[in-house]
Amino acid sequence: MPNKTILSGIRVTGRPHIGNYLGAMQPHIQIQEQSDCQPFYFIANLHTLTTVHDRETMIEHSIGTVLDYLALGLDPEKATIFLQSDVPGHTELAWIFSTLTSVSETERIPTFKEKKLAQAKDINMGLLAYPILMAADILMYKADEVPVGLDQRPNVEMARDIAKRFNNTYGETFPIPKFTTRQETTKIMSLDGNGKMSKSDNSGVGIFEDPQVIIEKFKRAKTDSKDPKEIKQEKDMGPEVRNLVAIYKAFKGLNGNTEVVLIEEMQKNGYAGLKNLVGKTVADNLEPFRKKREELEQNLDYVHDVLNKGKEKASSIADRTMTEVKDKVGLKI
Repeated sequence: MPNKTILSGIRVTGRPHIGNYLGAMQPHIQIQEQSDCQPFYFIANLHTLTTVHDRETMIEHSIGTVLDYLALGLDPEKATIFLQSDVPGHTELAWIFSTLTSVSETERIPTFKEKKLAQAKDINMGLLAYPILMAADILMYKADEVPVGLDQRPNVEMARDIAKRFNNTYGETFPIPKFTTRQETTKIMSLDGNGKMSKSDNSGVGIFEDPQVIIEKFKRAKTDSKDPKEIKQEKDMGPEVRNLVAIYKAFKGLNGNTEVVLIEEMQKNGYAGLKNLVGKTVADNLEPFRKKREELEQNLDYVHDVLNKGKEKASSIADRTMTEVKDKVGLKI
């Protein structure tokens, strides 16, 4: 039987690209294969309200995110997936935690400072309370591990502090969750050479795009001004070419001297050959996911059934936690 609870939140942010897949989505899904753990994945739509204020966008992206994960291999028999908003206890527990957390503590969180700069015209209370709700997300299920990127570590640290504070105030209730750094792959950069790959520009390669569209995007990828025949080893490559090599390795699941194949291709057919080979490799690997997603789009009843079952399981745990918490803080009389 699983003896470890692992919890991950999935933000609702629109159609994902290959950088999202390699850096977060694939590692998320791989967790379900660990025989000693019970993974919970929640669609963090309440958190998304801090940046998205359009009903149709929220609904479209929420169901789309579930479709994405199921198409990529998330197995409802191995993992529990549910909507955060389907379990009201998250916000109820967050309120209780907010009474144990100072304003200055939340203002010091780096992600809050970043959001203040990113959306200076919409510094809402949700941004300030974000880490408190995240603490409730984690502690509600008494998670043992929380795999997140390094940018989210301060939020997990706050959850740990809140757990300790609650335990010291009301008695032992919550285990102290362990922060684990999500297994990071090589950073995937934009194909136009301008920073990280983005969902919003045309240089981003969508996971579920048509294969020919993907191949065409790679054909337009920026490469080096250096003559490809001068490239004898990876250290001779500029950043744009190294990015293509990193993508090829990631989708081939290969390490070591994989770049030799690509160097030979460049020697023979130049940068055009390199871009075509990488693009076709990515498109071929992603095509089963695209087809699976199309099938799921035609069977939304199944998708809603998965979410309803996830809601039931998550709610049963949340109800137990909230009963215990309310008793300890004096809200049950």
